[in-house]
Amino acid sequence: MKKNITIKDLEKEYGSKKILDQIEEVYKQNHDKLHSIIAHKDSPVHRYSAPIQISFLDSIDNDSNSIICDLIETLRDAVYFFTLSKKERTMTIQNLRAYEIQYLKQIVKRLSFFISDQALFTSPSWNEGHKRSRPHSLEKTYQFCESLMGVLLDEQSYLNKLSKTSYLTAFQVTMSDFFVYLKKIGMSQKDQITLVQNIFDEFKVDWDEGDRENIRVSLQQPALVHNNYRDSEIQSILIEERLNKNPSEIRSQIKELAIAYRKFLRRF
Repeated sequence: MKKNITIKDLEKEYGSKKILDQIEEVYKQNHDKLHSIIAHKDSPVHRYSAPIQISFLDSIDNDSNSIICDLIETLRDAVYFFTLSKKERTMTIQNLRAYEIQYLKQIVKRLSFFISDQALFTSPSWNEGHKRSRPHSLEKTYQFCESLMGVLLDEQSYLNKLSKTSYLTAFQVTMSDFFVYLKKIGMSQKDQITLVQNIFDEFKVDWDEGDRENIRVSLQQPALVHNNYRDSEIQSILIEERLNKNPSEIRSQIKELAIAYRKFLRRF
């Protein structure tokens, strides 16, 4: 009898849990280093204001501190990849994406089997009695699973359409929120490049000279495109439309679960 692949099996095969633990550990170890680079007295961040000020009484120093803390948080995943060689970065992002694809494949496979026979979710004919005005719990379970399947198939399509990985992919993906934040505070192109160069120089990041000289093309633009694709509002609209046929309590639960899956599966 063929053994079903478990999530534990996938974690062992692709090393995903180990990688995620290392990402968090490296972030903690380098938090102060990141802060010293971004908060340096010559850093360009001191010339900008946070997107939304809490109070008109906020000082410039407090505003800069807010920006610094926000930027450090956007680099939570990226700092791990700063410490890897080009080859290591490529292999790591490939393993993480392979894990995401196989993880999703197993969930879709099991859920598809579970809802393949709709009759299992209806009351036995001898137990119908009077007709119900609302679906009973079994029918609600089927509706929930059917809607979840649609969400997961959307995610499967998203993962399958991702471009091939290179040694820069890890930066383009994990620094996307970083570049979006810089754009929100109106940081100039020159200052963005200066900030990235400062960070990469301090971490002695392994990357080609040509890419180093053209950060806008090699990192910034691909990162913004990825962010837009990852957080596409169209997907959210499709989910809402698909859920309208479900009872309100199921709709809210599916939305919550869909967001959780999306954040997990679109992380890398």
